[in-house]
Amino acid sequence: MPLLTEALEEALCSIEKTLARIEQAEDVEARLNDVQSHILSVLWLVERNPGIEAAADDLYRAAAACVKDKASVGSRHRRIMNDASVRFRERLKAWIDLMKVSHMDPNQAHDPHGKGWLSASGHNR
Repeated sequence: MPLLTEALEEALCSIEKTLARIEQAEDVEARLNDVQSHILSVLWLVERNPGIEAAADDLYRAAAACVKDKASVGSRHRRIMNDASVRFRERLKAWIDLMKVSHMDPNQAHDPHGKGWLSASGHNR
């Protein structure tokens, strides 16, 4: 599995584990910070994409709503958080698929000069 795909999958697994801990009401405020950290890691790894950013924002807001109502993470909150997680994962998969279709290896998309990710057209964002 390519390095970028592995890093993204690792971050997504960490997000899922952290969301499960929020659902179980385990140290929820610290877990919310963990969710934010993992999301930022993912966003740093991929090219800027409004769909991914919106899905990331939705996921964070859903997790924050669960934390705010930490007395009881009801089934409605759980469903919303799980739906947001699925959307985030689907957006990332679509981005990886787009990189493959455009013949750009997502692992080679990073600008070696450290100026950020290159777009599919080869220009810095």
